[in-house]
This record gives sequence, C-alpha cells and structure tokens, in this order.
Amino acid sequence: MRGETEDTASEAGPSEAPKRTLGSGRVRIGAVVAIAIAGGLLGWLLTRGGNDTTSASPPGTPTITAGQTLPGFPPGIHLGPQILAPDALVVMQRALRQPVYWLGTQAGHRLELEKLTNGNVFVTYLPPGVKSSGDRTQYLVVGTYPVHDATNGLKAVAKAAGGQILDRTDGAIVLITPTHPKSAYVAYPQANYEIEIYSPKAQEAKTLALSDKLQSVG
Repeated sequence: MRGETEDTASEAGPSEAPKRTLGSGRVRIGAVVAIAIAGGLLGWLLTRGGNDTTSASPPGTPTITAGQTLPGFPPGIHLGPQILAPDALVVMQRALRQPVYWLGTQAGHRLELEKLTNGNVFVTYLPPGVKSSGDRTQYLVVGTYPVHDATNGLKAVAKAAGGQILDRTDGAIVLITPTHPKSAYVAYPQANYEIEIYSPKAQEAKTLALSDKLQSVG
C-alpha cells in the first residue's frame, strides 16, 4: 500500500503493501485534547471505540446529531492507530475535515483508524482477537490519500505501467496493476483524493473496489 511515509508528499500511483511507519513525530489522539477535541469529542471517541463496537454509549458521553459542526484537528499531526466504533468513525471524519473511505462494517471485525502527517488515512479491519494491526499487510485496509487530480493520475499510471482501468457504476474509475495484484485504486471525477483497497486475499481488492460497499464514511 502506498502512503506510509509521513514526511513525503503524496503522489498518484500504487506502491508496496502497507507497513506501519513508526516515526518520531507521532502524536496519538490523547495528546491533542486541548488543541483539537474541545467539547468532549475525544472522550466520546475513546469510549465508543472499545472492544465491542456494538455496545451502547456509557452514561454521560456526548451524542452526535445530524449536521453538527465539530472542532477540527490541526493539520499535519499523526493520529492513532485507534480502535473506533462505526459511529465514532463518522465523527472522526468530520473532525479531520477530509474524506475517509471504508467498506462498511464486517461481522466480528473492529475498525482501526490511523492518520499520517501527510493526510493519508487508513481504516484497517481487524479480525476477532486482534488488538492492533501492526503490519497491515495481514488485513483488509482502505486508504484515503490526498492526490491532486487523482483520476488523471491513475490513468497516467495505467498507461505507463500497463494497468487496467475499470469503471464503477457511480462514475469513479478503478486501477488494477499486474505489479500490485493485492491492491485496487479508485478515483472519483474531479476529486483530489485517491482511494486504495488492499487485501491479502488475491482478487478481493478488485472485487471490493467495484462493489457498492466502497463509500465515504460520512
């Protein structure tokens, strides 16, 4: 998976499968409470992001209403990895103020979110019994990367690398490359974000990239 280096600007095009970068500039969610998560948002995220993603909110945790404006995270910080419940993931996308894509919920799986300093965001699907992703190459991952003119970028990669461009029913395109068979890359028209689906299972990334399961979190 592309986009694991925090101090490098994003560029269109695939790369190797994801391996976590343990940079010295990491800032975990708890470290930005005062500057980013005013009004109890952090506490809500943490309590909703426990081991059981279907559990009810503990007493006293804030509720999130449709259309609510949330305080945002400062740009350029590293957040997570953090286990989040699906509804907390929606709140996190609003606070990040950038798109975050996922494949919906999967039975028995927990969601782990990590944002790098360059804006790349990863949603990792952790199977039962797995506490943290560690090496993400073992799991299903959806990455959302800031990439200028992502559609033309993927088309250029396809032309240069002998990749295949497929069309989604919603107007987005999907790039499949022979050198990265475990990844599929998606871009929407006139969007400045590229989406990567990575799966350790052969052909699963392509199938999911073409399905209606891929969607924005919020």
